[in-house]
Amino acid sequence: MIPYIDPIFENVGKGLCIICNTPINTKGHMTCSQDCHEKFIIFGEKKFGVTKKVIDIETGISYRVPTRDIIEKGLTYQDLSKYPLCNDEQQKQNDWKDML
Repeated sequence: MIPYIDPIFENVGKGLCIICNTPINTKGHMTCSQDCHEKFIIFGEKKFGVTKKVIDIETGISYRVPTRDIIEKGLTYQDLSKYPLCNDEQQKQNDWKDML
């Protein structure tokens, strides 16, 4: 079975804006303008949610990271501590503090 690929991603790597199909001259970009970039961010937030739960594999702690930051900045494990803990992670830490 062939996996479904959203049509918006069909132009990735072809030198065309994924929103309006305008040729792009800048390497590493997926959109041709700030307007198309914002439309892509909105698409990403609708498809994947405004925030994503990201788990630090070294500590097992989960963080709430904005989808916009993941798209625009990328993400490394060093960045995770800048973001708020997920609600379930906050509860675990609060439960632990109550035990002390």
